[in-house]
Amino acid sequence: MAEETLPAATRLQSVYVTQLDQSVKITVKADGAINDYNAFTLDDPARIVFDMFHIKSPYETKQTVFTDTEWVERIRHFAHPDKIRFVLDTKNKYLSSFSAHPVEDGLLIYVGNAGEDSKSVKIRKKPVSSHVVKQPTVIRRIQSVFVTQFEDSAKITVKARGEISDYKAFTLKDPARIVFDLFNVGSDFKTKQTISADTEWVERVRHFAHPDKIRIVLDTKEKYLSSFSAQPVEDGLLIYIGKESKTSDMKTGKPELFFESKPAVKIQEPVLAVRKTAADEKAATLPLIRPVTKPAPITSDAKLTLKQTIVNAIRANINLKSLQEGTKAALAAKKIQQTVLLPTLSVSYRFRHNYEEKSSFVFGVTSPQNQYTLVSTLTQPIFAGFSLVNQYEIAKMGLDGARYNEKLYRHNIIFEAKRAYFSLLKMQKLLKVSELAVKQLEAHKTVANNFYEVGMIPLNDLLKAQVELANIKQNLIVVQNGIDLAKSNLNLILRQDINAPIEIADITSYTPFYKDIDYCLKQAEKNRLEIKMTDLDIRIKEKEVKIAKKDFLPSINLQANYYRLGTAWDIKGGSGISDPSSWDVGAVATWNFWEWGRSYQGVKAKRSILHQSQLKKAETTDGIRLDVKQAFLKTKEAEKNIITVKKAIEQAKENFRISEERYKEQMVTSTDVLDAQTLLSRTMTNYFNALYDFKISKASLYKAMGQDVME
Repeated sequence: MAEETLPAATRLQSVYVTQLDQSVKITVKADGAINDYNAFTLDDPARIVFDMFHIKSPYETKQTVFTDTEWVERIRHFAHPDKIRFVLDTKNKYLSSFSAHPVEDGLLIYVGNAGEDSKSVKIRKKPVSSHVVKQPTVIRRIQSVFVTQFEDSAKITVKARGEISDYKAFTLKDPARIVFDLFNVGSDFKTKQTISADTEWVERVRHFAHPDKIRIVLDTKEKYLSSFSAQPVEDGLLIYIGKESKTSDMKTGKPELFFESKPAVKIQEPVLAVRKTAADEKAATLPLIRPVTKPAPITSDAKLTLKQTIVNAIRANINLKSLQEGTKAALAAKKIQQTVLLPTLSVSYRFRHNYEEKSSFVFGVTSPQNQYTLVSTLTQPIFAGFSLVNQYEIAKMGLDGARYNEKLYRHNIIFEAKRAYFSLLKMQKLLKVSELAVKQLEAHKTVANNFYEVGMIPLNDLLKAQVELANIKQNLIVVQNGIDLAKSNLNLILRQDINAPIEIADITSYTPFYKDIDYCLKQAEKNRLEIKMTDLDIRIKEKEVKIAKKDFLPSINLQANYYRLGTAWDIKGGSGISDPSSWDVGAVATWNFWEWGRSYQGVKAKRSILHQSQLKKAETTDGIRLDVKQAFLKTKEAEKNIITVKKAIEQAKENFRISEERYKEQMVTSTDVLDAQTLLSRTMTNYFNALYDFKISKASLYKAMGQDVME
């Protein structure tokens, strides 16, 4: 067969990852083949970089995909005027173990031992295009659809006779819906099917067959339109909807959600249609987010990662659980207020006994001695000065405020967990510095003691070595106590026993912070929940002003009554009851048009409270800008210190080595050796202080910008 030229890509669509047995495959989906690219590597830190030319990106900002695999830790891609750059964070041993391979709908990149699929593929600037033979479609049939609710998400299971891998997903905002179109799939159902889920994440699921596809519509909320993922399985398709995964920021690669990894495909930008073919699904797919119902157990021989620490801290926090209950209460209050707009039904049953029965010769019994009355009443508010609608709007905003409070407290937990984690790492590094100093000074004291015994040095030199060793041992005790306190603090955040043994994974690398102060300030104004909460408070106060004006207008209610009368308990009429059943409909208007200025003063008071909220917003915004500026300066200060001190460590080590050798030759005194050792310890201490202060300051800066970034 003659080799065909694949149509060139012009626009990027999506990026997702497939984990194989001994490698990872990155699929760069586009509207054609990506043939024009260049690849190179960086050693420190280890990175594989692809520049793809003559192709545009739908994303205006940098996108991050966290893979958490052995071969690639994360993928970042961002658009330049003339290209799109992909950066794969990997390990040095894989810098020569990668390959790339254009296909008809993009580019496949393999990192690791990719197997036969990529052994014949080599990196080249403009690779020769290859013809891709499409696989025949396989018709499958849907058998059932059901919903499973988890703690932080919902799972929709689409059961079918075979794997559903050919689908497209997109979202609608008004009303909020997530739509999946399944191709090459039949259905056992002839009419539209509706499943009432009644969960926080999905209200109902509908699916119906078209001639060329099956459409599944998930009625959700706007905030979850970017927090969903899908996973083809051998007997259908799994769809998850839940918290914005730290990939939420799913649209920004937002860390930030803490779930166990299970095989799945992540839809990074649901608003864009992502079509997957069966040929792309030969291997297991990228881990899907699934909620963990219990924190992972911590044992003395298990090392906690930073992500696990944050997950466990969030799940263990009592105050956060209390705020979640407050959110449920606010949701109930909103539903209560919604019912005020609807008609109410009431019924009353009354018995009356007269002292005697009244009658006349002409009309007979006119008033029975015993009379039973049943009255059914329907009341519908028609107009209440717009107060009912405004009260409902306040209840809705109260629910939003409760959710903001919950999310804000969650941000604080994440920062405190990061700070405790990095503080413990810093103390552990300082312990190693102190232990090294003790070891070096003990060796120096031994040499000095030998020299003194043979009369090569005076007693003064030996005493200096002994005193300095005693001082550094004292410092070692202080650092050991600092580690115990840091572990206790971390245990408290995780709600464990204060003396529980705990080990954490080491983190010595760092990523510089490249953004400027203007970017940070804009992000803070955009993301900080405190600003959103003050805006919400202003809107609530505006509604309260409108409610206060309700007394300037009349209120109107519609009322309908149905009556049943009788002389016995079954109210079926009787002697003296001319009409055993009747009804009436009426409207009641009330208006307190004169209250000596009470309504006017009430409105005036509410306007003053509104003005207070507006002033509070300005104060809050100024405070946030100051927080960002302080965190930014501390981050930059620590980052500069890292660069400066890192270069000095090797110099200090060499200085100490030379001083020791010269002392053994009696070319310098003991004081020179002690000074060199002190310089080395101080330099290493400064480096680790700068490194972990940078990480803490950076976490503080992200918090000040209203972002939850996992670093």
